[in-house]
Amino acid sequence: MGIVIAQNYKEKDLSLKLSQRLKVLIERNWHIECHLTRYGDHNPSISERVSFANNHQGDLFVSLHFAEPEKAVAGEIMVYYYASPDNVLEESKKVDSPDKHFIPWKGTQINHLNNSILLAEQVRSAFHTSVQEGSPPALGLPLAVLSGINSPAILIEITGMSRARDEGKFKEETWLNLTAAKIVKGLGKYREIAGISEEN
Repeated sequence: MGIVIAQNYKEKDLSLKLSQRLKVLIERNWHIECHLTRYGDHNPSISERVSFANNHQGDLFVSLHFAEPEKAVAGEIMVYYYASPDNVLEESKKVDSPDKHFIPWKGTQINHLNNSILLAEQVRSAFHTSVQEGSPPALGLPLAVLSGINSPAILIEITGMSRARDEGKFKEETWLNLTAAKIVKGLGKYREIAGISEEN
């Protein structure tokens, strides 16, 4: 089993540091390869990220997305999976999500929808114990970066980090370690439910 992690360019340093911590934890815990779409100061296009993931034949794809909406809650986590435009109208009304205005090309992600939903739910649950407590559920949206991925795939959006840093409320090392650990916890729960052995 292999995992591909993509990062958007906003908060590029923080995004890279988080993805590098994820890579270390994934490879240490499960002895599998983890590939990053970005290792330095460059910004691959969506099509380049999709091609990278599919060429590496990753068994999972995780896209990290940092955003700064006007009313962002620092460090809030949203988890998205791909949904085709025909099934997404009601979902799209719930959230001002990243990338939702893209028109996705026809790809293979729809073939992995059930596992992508399961993956998204497990990662969301690693951050929030229940939707009833007011935490946002995993949502399906027609995200271009996910539409062509040939494996279970999710996008994790993290908001408000620039504001938190400016207000002196952000301890970077603590946040990075905690966030990476929770994402890996969700990935691990998915592997357990999906019946993926430690040898895979």
